[in-house]
Amino acid sequence: EKYGTSQYLKYGPDGGYTTKLSFNTNYEKLLSHGTNSQVLIVDEFRAAFANCFDRNEFANAYTAAGTAGFGLINDTYCYDPFTGAMYRDTDAAKAALCQVYDVAWGEGAEYATLEEAYAAMTGYNMEHAQELMKIAYDKAVATGIYDGVSPIEIEFRVYQSDEIYVKMFTYIDEHLQEACKGSGFEGKVALKMTV
Repeated sequence: EKYGTSQYLKYGPDGGYTTKLSFNTNYEKLLSHGTNSQVLIVDEFRAAFANCFDRNEFANAYTAAGTAGFGLINDTYCYDPFTGAMYRDTDAAKAALCQVYDVAWGEGAEYATLEEAYAAMTGYNMEHAQELMKIAYDKAVATGIYDGVSPIEIEFRVYQSDEIYVKMFTYIDEHLQEACKGSGFEGKVALKMTV
């Protein structure tokens, strides 16, 4: 009642939902699982995971929206109710995502402008994911997070065991396995689907 008739209320397009993957990065909790999933605290492991699958392909095949997202704040977030300005349209938002996904712009870079870089961003770079996995493995072993040889099981929680969730899980697991190739993690990492 208080906010429903507010002059500051701004309506946006329908369908402002984001399908996301999130990681538990609490070392003690992960360690208590006894599955070696504590490798998730290594930044490069999560970055490799983020780079190992094609968001456009995933969104088109497995989500109702069918539009790829690259950050938790999707394109329905308005930051200025007086003008209707959307956060995703700002240079700051575009630059942040380009930096996360290593898409460079400017003099000497692959893209001349931020707009070009942002438009070209896919979030998918398997070669980079594989490089990051090598770094993550070395870092995990060097810091004692991982013994370097034991199997690693990462729990992947889903809402239901419907066919679509099984397909999502399989897609992500296959791409994670590909990202691990050539690193010490190859053949050691497995996802476990838990409803």
